[in-house]
Parts: sequence; C-alpha cells; structure tokens
Amino acid sequence: MLDIKRETFNAHNNYRTMHGCPPLMMSEELSSIAQGWAEKLAEKGFLQYSENPGLGENISLVDLDQPTKKGEQIVKEWYKEINNYNYNKPGWKRGAYHVSQLLWKSTTEIGVGVAKIPGQNKAYVVVNYRPAGNNNMPGEFERNVLPPQKKAVPDNNVNMRKNMNRR
Repeated sequence: MLDIKRETFNAHNNYRTMHGCPPLMMSEELSSIAQGWAEKLAEKGFLQYSENPGLGENISLVDLDQPTKKGEQIVKEWYKEINNYNYNKPGWKRGAYHVSQLLWKSTTEIGVGVAKIPGQNKAYVVVNYRPAGNNNMPGEFERNVLPPQKKAVPDNNVNMRKNMNRR
C-alpha cells in the first residue's frame, strides 16, 4: 500500500509541474486523517466524502488485481477531467472537481490513505488537501487552476522522500 501512496503523491506533483504549480508536501497529519477515512470506507463498502471542514478531498476505488501502477492511474483518471474544464470561464465545472483540486495552486500539502476492502482485492484511496481547493469566490479559479505550461516530467521518488520528511 506504500507504493500506492508514493505513486499518488509523485503523480500529483508531476501534473502540478505541468501547470506551473508549486510542489506539494506530504503531511503526516493529513495522511492520518485520510487513512482513517479510507478504513471507514473499506468497512462500509461504499464511497462517501468525509466533509472535513477546511480540507479538500478526492477518493477513488482501485482494483488491486490490475497490473498498472495504482497511484499513477488514479491521478491520471482525475487529471483526464481537464477536458471538462474551461479556462475561458473559470469556476466550478461538473466533471472537473477532482482535477481542479489536484491542480489548485494554493494547496500546499496532501495526505494519502489506502485501505483494502475485507474479502476483496480492492482498496479505497483517499487524498486530503490543505488548504482546500475548489473555492468558488470570485477570481479563485482563475488564480488557482492554471492552463498547462509544459509536458509531464518523469516520476521522481527523491521528491517523495524529501517532502515526506518535512511534515
């Protein structure tokens, strides 16, 4: 499950780099919150958002039997929502909530939690963000969801180790 956390973290920073956003830091506190919620979802057996005030949240259900890198695939699916986002009319867009939180420039730290569903080879992955994105105040989407500036950079586990130890 640590691989999923690492891949998820690195993929976030990879996509953010493409949009000129600063890299995120991994927060132990947010990871603990995300882990607790992932475990609760695994017990319940259905996806539900936690409604933690002040935190953003993305959730995914992954099939552990798939041969792909799970964390990278999750973030790639969220990033595909970029096709639903209109930079000429910034704001909340149906079908673009995951990607706007992923790219939210003002977000500085994330936490990742992963919990396997008992009796199944599936797991819930929860990512918490602070400060939360998707703030619909005037001008916030323009300032925080930036158009792509460059191609993705290679995955870099060094950033994960450096950033994980800072918080």
